[in-house]
Amino acid sequence: KTGTLDEDTQLKKKMLEEQLRIFLRGENAIVIDTSALLKNPQLIDELSKEYSHVIIPKIVVDELDNIKDHNTNGLASKAWQLLKSIGGNDNVITRDYTGEENDDNNDCKIIGVAEQAAEEFSCEVDLITYDAGFAARLSGHETERALFLEEYMITKQNLMDINSFKKLNDYYADSYDDIERV
Repeated sequence: KTGTLDEDTQLKKKMLEEQLRIFLRGENAIVIDTSALLKNPQLIDELSKEYSHVIIPKIVVDELDNIKDHNTNGLASKAWQLLKSIGGNDNVITRDYTGEENDDNNDCKIIGVAEQAAEEFSCEVDLITYDAGFAARLSGHETERALFLEEYMITKQNLMDINSFKKLNDYYADSYDDIERV
């Protein structure tokens, strides 16, 4: 049948802690990397519902514009859709990189925008990406952290009501032969 009452209580507590963590994230800012946008074009709309500050570095806009103009890897239509979404969303802030001009690495420029946002908004900043390199580049940063797209998408899964599972288990405790009927 089901686990002990203590295990159920621990599971509920863990779920509540995760929900609270997700809720509190709304007070933070988020900076979006090109790789995350190309992997999930609806990301801007989703993040706008959760974060008070959704920041797109202008370097990301430039990268998307370049992809759109040169049909890089067949992603021109996706890049066009993303640019339209950025321009049509009132919750999105675009920011220029104001660091050293000789910094040729776009990832470092995006991190620089995240650092500026952390200072401007006096909050922690998530940097959502699909690029594993960001975690290494953010090592030692206290106000910015890499949030990988896969990690974020897991938090978007609907939390299941454990009581529904218990009722189902109690009903079919001896046999699950007719489960399709339910």
